[in-house]
Amino acid sequence: METTWKQSLAIHWANTDISGKLSLPGLGQLLINTATQHAENLGFGYKELKNQNLNWVLFRMNIKLNRRPRWNEPVTLTTWPSGIRGLAGLREFVMEDEKGDELCTATSEWLIIDLDSRRPKRLNQFSDILKFEEQEKAFTATPPVANTKGNFSDLFTVTIRHSDMDLNGHATARRYFDWMDDALYQNHKEKEIDLIQITFLNETYLDEKVILQVDETLTTVRGIKKSDGKAAFMAAVQYKV
Repeated sequence: METTWKQSLAIHWANTDISGKLSLPGLGQLLINTATQHAENLGFGYKELKNQNLNWVLFRMNIKLNRRPRWNEPVTLTTWPSGIRGLAGLREFVMEDEKGDELCTATSEWLIIDLDSRRPKRLNQFSDILKFEEQEKAFTATPPVANTKGNFSDLFTVTIRHSDMDLNGHATARRYFDWMDDALYQNHKEKEIDLIQITFLNETYLDEKVILQVDETLTTVRGIKKSDGKAAFMAAVQYKV
């Protein structure tokens, strides 16, 4: 059992954007996939939790982007669990290029939910997770703060389709990254992201509609569920100057 999970890979075509570089949704997918693989290896992944009618869901991710690697560029991605904050389990990430230079660092917060009640469980009841208290942090930057009280305008609306769904019965986190990326591009085109924080607030289900909105500063994006007006996610971004 490895407390730190490291893997080497090359940036796949499907994870790049029109610039030929790793896209934000592609990066999100790589981080989520690596976290999932490591949790399975540690013995508290999907298979083990499913037997207890539980599963992990991503609550928040903070990302610092130093440089986006290009298609087919070799990178090394390292991840490890780093403790507990409230109801959330923390996990760190570092992506490096062939020279060992940091391409990005990230930290994430994950909840274990009951699949019937959809409510989070306290992690102090899971002894295997408690072993990883107070581990080193990879992400040391100050994340941007979402403008929760600003004036927002509509950008576009998406409908949750069958292909958006995952094993938890809701739209996968990758789709939230897709919507956010489209919204950011619509307002900032080719600007490069320096820091971003995305918080996953409410699940979205098959056939639901989500309205993508941006605030007046063009630095906060959110997805509002048309059915009840609740925010599905909120994202704050800081661009490179």
